[in-house]
Amino acid sequence: MKKHLLNIGLTLIIIIGLISCQEPGPTELLPDENTIDDDLQIELLSPSPDEFVYANGYDSTGITQPTPTRASIITVNDIKNTIGSTTLESAFYGAVFFDKQSPIKNNAGKTIGYRTRYIGRTFFNGDTARVLPYILRYKEQGQIKDTLAGLLHLLRINSRRGRHPNNDFIKFRLNPIIGQSIQFNILTPPEVTGNVRISGTPGASDFGLDLTWNKANTPIEIILGGQLKNRDEAFPLYRLRTKDDGHLRIPGSLLRKIPFDHFKQLVITFIRRFNTNITGNSLNDNFVSANNIHNIRLPVP
Repeated sequence: MKKHLLNIGLTLIIIIGLISCQEPGPTELLPDENTIDDDLQIELLSPSPDEFVYANGYDSTGITQPTPTRASIITVNDIKNTIGSTTLESAFYGAVFFDKQSPIKNNAGKTIGYRTRYIGRTFFNGDTARVLPYILRYKEQGQIKDTLAGLLHLLRINSRRGRHPNNDFIKFRLNPIIGQSIQFNILTPPEVTGNVRISGTPGASDFGLDLTWNKANTPIEIILGGQLKNRDEAFPLYRLRTKDDGHLRIPGSLLRKIPFDHFKQLVITFIRRFNTNITGNSLNDNFVSANNIHNIRLPVP
């Protein structure tokens, strides 16, 4: 179960952490908005599980990966994965450097991504990140295709031991092949710990999900999705933004729009995130995202 939990966590982290550099999409309007809290913003991420393709973190449209908007993306992700009474903690720190002059196009000539560049070794708090293949996955004419797009840097820590304190700094360093090293601190958000309770009967007026978490007066996001029956990947359906007051009820009017028959389990993800770009160095067009994430999987109602 431990390996399975970590695989699910990595999938969610890549999806959530990396798509955070995209521009916010339009808010999905619901026909019965009077049942929704005025402070809640709802964004539709993927309209159909049948069209969804997990694609290294940029697929929030269900068709192809949104094209990266920055040349350098650095992510720091501390996570908890909960299934039932079991919670495992881990961390994934990563970096990818795109060559915006080397687009990858589909058969229709549309740019679906970029090849990456290897510009040197990366370190997080002094630990060396592994250099791994970066695979671009997309759907074309009904077929899922994989393309080796280059390399990415990833450091994984499988327990709290060795991780940094939350709401602290991570020291990032790049030792380029040519030139002087680049280093800076990445501020990380406070830890988030959530809880989900299913209340009422599906189809009845009292049906809903009651979400609670520890308050911290920082931006909070919640991803509502599920684990697909035919794949291990998590399918992100809605992104919810609300005030950080520690409680949110998701009413049945929203849950009725979820295709439960496609899912083995629901996945509710709580996220605190600090996004920034670091200036004063030669790493141009960079985007840095620090995330604290709690994934909770529970049975489909």
